[in-house]
Amino acid sequence: MPDGWWTLTWLEGRPIAEHDSGERLALGPDGAVRSGPDAGIDPALDPSLDDEDDWLA
Repeated sequence: MPDGWWTLTWLEGRPIAEHDSGERLALGPDGAVRSGPDAGIDPALDPSLDDEDDWLA
């Protein structure tokens, strides 16, 4: 475990622990633990993955 502070939040009823270094641990809907800076982020809400308006380019 890295030194520093952890923050525990809830997203859609699932716990997400975020370290002040940016590391994230999240419990997925299937019960698996995911880690990394994008853990717990719903891909449908990530603007970098939004290709809905690509036809405008």
